[in-house]
Amino acid sequence: MSRSRTDRALTALSLILLALGCGDAPEPSDTDMIDAPTPPPTGALIDPMAWREAGARDPFPDHRPREVRCDRGSILLDPGFLDVSTESCDYVLITQPLLRGLRAGEVIEIESGHLILFNPDGDASGHMALGIDGQLIWEREVFIPAGAQVYFDSVTLAQDFPAGAQLTLHLHNHGANEWRLYDVRAAP
Repeated sequence: MSRSRTDRALTALSLILLALGCGDAPEPSDTDMIDAPTPPPTGALIDPMAWREAGARDPFPDHRPREVRCDRGSILLDPGFLDVSTESCDYVLITQPLLRGLRAGEVIEIESGHLILFNPDGDASGHMALGIDGQLIWEREVFIPAGAQVYFDSVTLAQDFPAGAQLTLHLHNHGANEWRLYDVRAAP
């Protein structure tokens, strides 16, 4: 077969296949459409640089010492994580607005941790917790002394929270220690 005959045969075959595949397809009806809910977006719910003092609204007033001692340099805002030194800050209550709204049933992932924990006065404990608009969503108590640790926790939300709702971090412990909050994000 000559080259021009081969080209014409391939062109004809292409046109036939194209015509067969381009029939008039019926428009989908309303009953054909599935009204599935849009899955929530995933990703960061906080800005590591946006933490601010929470003010007077404390979800754990029983944990608050009579006098709170907290030097400004003891809370380090870093683009990758929040670092709190309890050597010069014995009680932390900071907050920031959620970057987006959350729905009941969504899973939130929390990555937190601490360096080696010790207390010169003996056994003690540290407490870290997160709440949204006053509703406790997560907490971790760590007995001291303890080795350095990173925690990966997941929490399923029991209620909806609007974008801008206040996420509050509570932290207190006995001794000079380093605590970190690496991430709070919506699970994929």
